[in-house]
Amino acid sequence: MKLSRLFLFGLLAVPAFSSAVLFSKSIAFNDPDGTYTYSGSVQFTQSGNLLNVVLTNTATDPANFKRRVLTGVFWDISGSPSITANSAAYTSGSVQLNGGDTAANIGKHWGYKQGLAANQWGNANYGISATGLGYFGPPNAFISGTAQQGIDYGLVPAAGTSLGDTVVKNSMTFALNLPTGYVLNEGDIKNVWFQYGSDVSEFYASVPEPGSMAALAIGAAAFFRRRRKR
Repeated sequence: MKLSRLFLFGLLAVPAFSSAVLFSKSIAFNDPDGTYTYSGSVQFTQSGNLLNVVLTNTATDPANFKRRVLTGVFWDISGSPSITANSAAYTSGSVQLNGGDTAANIGKHWGYKQGLAANQWGNANYGISATGLGYFGPPNAFISGTAQQGIDYGLVPAAGTSLGDTVVKNSMTFALNLPTGYVLNEGDIKNVWFQYGSDVSEFYASVPEPGSMAALAIGAAAFFRRRRKR
């Protein structure tokens, strides 16, 4: 875990995207201990040859435990096009808390990977994460060379956190390179999952498909491990 001083870092604004929304969903579920409601949102848009992913921690209470930090999103795309990492930045209105790296280097601390092996996120093919989870490492970083680790640079809600770890308050925007001329349509993004904390046994949940009344799938292992977490 990186050591850091209490510090409010500058914000790197991300311009608005003009393209239509391909997928926009929120998720909410309660901690089994009954004291917290997890909440997050993700939005996918296409702008030219870029697939833009905005991930936000929308909980209303502070994320004062590491398992309440939003650290990843996973999904599938119809046709499984070959997509590569482009950039990672704070969404406009978001800030970095508790020291850490410069805004220009935020991409060192988030990873993207396509071709994930069989996994707990519905075997999703694509993923973005601030922590390794056994799937991400230095070669997967948006800016190569740094391993994703712990909850560092994960997302806490606008209400903040009492944790001293380097985190991002509110939201991150990621740009991914689509094949030249490739056009995504509404409904092509599916099987979307959220991950919280720094371990695969912590909370993760899926977004019900559009029009579906399916219940949220919550990581059962976290129920039994919660007393061991910070």
